[in-house]
Amino acid sequence: MDGRQNWTCIGTEYLRGTGDDGSYSTKKLGAIGADLGAVACFFNRPWDQPSLKLSAPDRAWLLNQAAFYLRALGRPAEALGPMRAGLAMAIEQEAWRNAAISASNLSELELNLGELSAATADAEQSVGFADRSKDASQRMSKRTAHADALHQAGRMDQARRLFVEAEALQAEQQPYTRLYSLRGFQYCDRLLSDPEGAAWRRILDPAARIPDLATLQRACDRTTERATEALRIAEQNELALLTIALDRLTLGRAALYQAILATSRGPNGTAAPTSSAIRIPSTAIDYLTAAVDGLRESGSLNHLPRGLLTRAWQRRLVGDTTGAATDLDQAWDIAERGPMPLYQTDIRLTRARLFGRNGADYPWGSPREDLAEARRLIEKHGYHRRDRELADAEAALG
Repeated sequence: MDGRQNWTCIGTEYLRGTGDDGSYSTKKLGAIGADLGAVACFFNRPWDQPSLKLSAPDRAWLLNQAAFYLRALGRPAEALGPMRAGLAMAIEQEAWRNAAISASNLSELELNLGELSAATADAEQSVGFADRSKDASQRMSKRTAHADALHQAGRMDQARRLFVEAEALQAEQQPYTRLYSLRGFQYCDRLLSDPEGAAWRRILDPAARIPDLATLQRACDRTTERATEALRIAEQNELALLTIALDRLTLGRAALYQAILATSRGPNGTAAPTSSAIRIPSTAIDYLTAAVDGLRESGSLNHLPRGLLTRAWQRRLVGDTTGAATDLDQAWDIAERGPMPLYQTDIRLTRARLFGRNGADYPWGSPREDLAEARRLIEKHGYHRRDRELADAEAALG
């Protein structure tokens, strides 16, 4: 088996054939566990000794493919060794396109593990490899990976500039002028950061002043336009289950934040209504339900907590306290097994903000402990995207 002929690309790109019809079992069926079992047959010892009967390119591909599946199954710690080994082999072979993909995948894996400094460095390295490969698609997509890592580290302006640059590169080679698929989701995640933070402030203190309210609402509207177009592209082209689920998640998030921010009344964004006055539209509920179902169907446990966290927020606002707590507990089970410290941070913050005023009825120890541990994790991992949200929660909950 010659990896350069029969297996076209490393990592998340393709499993068989070319184009998006590759990796059918993973992308269209969500059969990630079955695919990992198939890949395991080519290892002498999982997950660090692929068979020496295979060519060097095939061994590099297997290492990266195994790591990709392990990460998707919520086992990022096991994926780190083979992912790094696969990248080293691609660099040794001077296979710059594959090295770009491997370095980008490694960066995403390091984000799951909370290694933000390494994730940012490897994402930047993936851009360099992509530029050396002169592959237009890789030059575009690896800039979004770097931008996403910068976003999680709280380097918002740098992230925004890279997303804009990547979108311009895509427009040069495709009929679609806006980023879509995972790249589009990551950009929308950046665009929704400010509305998300403002929506949380609204929940914590209904009378809080929300500066630039109109700007925040326009950001939600623009993100909705982007995600609507991305979902249309995904459905028309029968893209991966994960892609469709993430687009629906973006639409649900934008609708939720818009509904929360729309309760503001009075001059300068001041408001009197309590959070119980917030009316969550059925579109937000439907999108978030479909997103969580789709993430489960895709088999991508590394993304599922994203959907569960937002749906817990929505459920709490419509009075489904049990459902909200269940979603948070399920997200915690995934994040704790990983371990995935960034998700653990988000879960602790969300628990405290949604249930922190319950007093003795708080289901997870105490909100004070959750906020203290969230602060420790943010400082330890450099997860500075959440700095303002943490400060708001600490101020509101004492």
